[in-house]
Amino acid sequence: MNKNNTNNFIFHDEFLIINKSFEEQLNIRCMDLHSIQLALTNIVDRKEVKVPSTYISYFLKNTSTDFHNEFIFYTKGNIELMLARTNNYFAQNILHTTEEYLIDGLILLRTIQSQTEKTLSLESFKIQLDNERSKNRTFGTLEAEIKARVAKSGGDIIEENCLYYSFLKNYVTLRNCFTHRADRITGKENELEIRLPYISEEQLENAKNSRSSEPIIPQTVIRKWELDDIIKLNLQEVEGIAYGVLKTLSEIMKHMYKAADRHVANL
Repeated sequence: MNKNNTNNFIFHDEFLIINKSFEEQLNIRCMDLHSIQLALTNIVDRKEVKVPSTYISYFLKNTSTDFHNEFIFYTKGNIELMLARTNNYFAQNILHTTEEYLIDGLILLRTIQSQTEKTLSLESFKIQLDNERSKNRTFGTLEAEIKARVAKSGGDIIEENCLYYSFLKNYVTLRNCFTHRADRITGKENELEIRLPYISEEQLENAKNSRSSEPIIPQTVIRKWELDDIIKLNLQEVEGIAYGVLKTLSEIMKHMYKAADRHVANL
């Protein structure tokens, strides 16, 4: 935790640290996913494949066939299914990570709002922080609790037409589908839709031919699922989810910081 002396905290830096750490985690996961996709899609063209030493995989198999060949045959015969499962696993992990960092931000906000004096003791602040961390919170309840906490410090902090909390609700629904529904859309997830960034071929070509160093601004597409659909994400959709939750968390974190800052200013 950053502090400018033993009694005063730099609250803005603490929220920035949470946001930056979340961004770094998403970058690692997207790079991992790209590497796995490259490995799987190129294995069919390789004359020699190095098989890693296995441990529990051997004990879970009940066959006399050569394990190395069996794993190679399995991989080559199931690449598309493995990619779909891997993409879903990574999306699920990204959403779990979003939950963890949102809880970190909420805990920090609640701890700040619990202070009643302008000058804060580092020791008492840490005690309160540990107390907040001991409370159980779930992804499904975060949206309502964060909005209530932000409103406690100022009802005008969250814009009237702010859509980020509805985006968060949809990410929660998607996470629940992965975690509890075996990737199948049930009545509880019916009409689920997620906003995804999209960069067209035309945008890419224009960027290649342009001398501008400006980043490409993604367009937005809506990915929808219907009742009984099985979610099978592709690589671009996983990255789109990562981009979407990053933007969503960043905006919600700004609201939490403003609420914390206003509370401290009013002490």
